[in-house]
Amino acid sequence: MRRVLSWIAMYVLVFPVSPVGADDTDARITTRLHTGTLEQRLRDMSSEAARFFDGLPESERTSLRGIDAQQTVETRDETELARLRVRMRQLSPGAEITVVLRDGERVRGELAGATEDEFSLNVPHPTGRKGVKFDRTFHYEEVQSADLPEAKGWSAPEKIRELAIGKRIEMLLLDGSKVNGSLKSVTGRRFELEVGKKDVREYSFDEIASVRPAGMRTSSKVVLAVGIPLAILLALSIVASQLG
Repeated sequence: MRRVLSWIAMYVLVFPVSPVGADDTDARITTRLHTGTLEQRLRDMSSEAARFFDGLPESERTSLRGIDAQQTVETRDETELARLRVRMRQLSPGAEITVVLRDGERVRGELAGATEDEFSLNVPHPTGRKGVKFDRTFHYEEVQSADLPEAKGWSAPEKIRELAIGKRIEMLLLDGSKVNGSLKSVTGRRFELEVGKKDVREYSFDEIASVRPAGMRTSSKVVLAVGIPLAILLALSIVASQLG
């Protein structure tokens, strides 16, 4: 295989170079002719490569076809794996899912949780005891196919253009990771997100799988949980003092 790659490199990279004379006019003519030859060779490179491939011994051609087919399969598998990871991360716990593993096993259960690397299903216990379930964890690479419900609440990345600056959003990136933050600016196909205090990150729409409005900050929830009862007690004390 190393010898084949060497042949290809030598055939593609080595071009005839016309000599350049001392006279400027001759040099310009020679350069123009050489440029035209190079451009023509580049246009014909695919057909020349095909002829070169046909001239190889059958054993070498078979090896190259095998490598090309393997790369095609690997690329397709990576695409399907990324799609499964994103779809799984879009779902909420409790969603009913059926997966077929690469070993042929069919598993049905409720989604217990999903991370960038794996997901868990709440499935019936192997003992068959009625009502008894447990969480079973799988890596995305183990899945041959999956029957997933439609994800709700998620929109295409372009939806960000319609949001007001300062709006809190949750993003699902193509690599399966999630990011929460406040929209700071949008310029062309890029935008800035304020993830934390003094932590502003720039993203491209091409990095994002989907987006949705983010839930309330934990700190805000705490303020409301504590503030509302205090406000009620304060109002009751004021009313009681006025009645007294």
